[in-house]
Amino acid sequence: MGHQAFSDMCWIYADRGGIAGVGEAYGVWDAFLFEPLAVNGCQFHDPRFFAPAKNWRLVKYATAAALEETLACDARMAPKLAAVASAFDFVAEYRARLQ
Repeated sequence: MGHQAFSDMCWIYADRGGIAGVGEAYGVWDAFLFEPLAVNGCQFHDPRFFAPAKNWRLVKYATAAALEETLACDARMAPKLAAVASAFDFVAEYRARLQ
C-alpha cells in the first residue's frame, strides 16, 4: 500500500504531482529527491494503490478503537482491533514466528 497510504498527503495537490510536485513548482530545489517517498502509496502516481478515502475508513476505525481502549480505558474496544482484518476486505494479517 505504500507508507503514505494512511495519510492525506496523496490527496493534497494530486493534480499537481502531490506534495513533491508542489515543492518543485515553488522552487524547492531538492523536492525531486523526496518524490519517491512523497508518492509512495498515492493512487495518482500508481493506480495499483487504493483510493485515499478507502484507507481513511481503516485509519478512523483503528485509531478510534486504539484510543478509546487506551485513553477511555474501554476494554470493549480491544476486540475491535483484533477484528480489523475481518472488518475490512483489504486488510491481511502477517505473523512471523520468531526464533
